[in-house]
Amino acid sequence: MSSDQTPCIKPLNGTNYSTWSEQMKALLRSKGLWRLVAGTEAHPTAAGDNQDSGMQRLTRLQVKSC
Repeated sequence: MSSDQTPCIKPLNGTNYSTWSEQMKALLRSKGLWRLVAGTEAHPTAAGDNQDSGMQRLTRLQVKSC
């Protein structure tokens, strides 16, 4: 991870799926978003369900290209 705390993951290409997927899974788990991405947690359906829903956090997630 870089000094500014933005994760650094090499972009997905034709040869690095295994590494990329493990890094992304670890990042999403560390942010509490893996269950949302994996489909085991439903996102709120009504606007007032949750002020900072997982979908909102996922949309704001930033990752640097290494």
